[in-house]
Amino acid sequence: MAILLDVPAYREWWPGVTEAAITKPGEQPEIRLVFDSHAPGIGAIDLLARLEPHPSSSVGVVLLGGRLKKLDGPGWTLADQGGEACRVRYELHAEMDTGMPGFMEKPFAEPAKRFLVTEPVEALKRRAES
Repeated sequence: MAILLDVPAYREWWPGVTEAAITKPGEQPEIRLVFDSHAPGIGAIDLLARLEPHPSSSVGVVLLGGRLKKLDGPGWTLADQGGEACRVRYELHAEMDTGMPGFMEKPFAEPAKRFLVTEPVEALKRRAES
């Protein structure tokens, strides 16, 4: 769980994160992340959120602002696997208004899933194992 709450270190392990800061510290810190979408016409995606840690079980993410118009789901869930092993699942559903017609947004769906979900999970695993 410590890796997930060390927000400034996200830039070291989360591919595409160019800025990561805690804007309001506390038990439920408010954070700002900026992602490089690598997509022409989309550019950087900023996210303002609150992390809701539930010790040893999950870290929820609540949207506070930024370019996303919707962000929901359980966030990061952790399940003890005995010893030092832990199974981590990351599930979020996000929507962003790109200002483009729907048929033009479809090509961005898979890259968005890759840099918001797939790559962070793989990177977290590498970070935890190092």
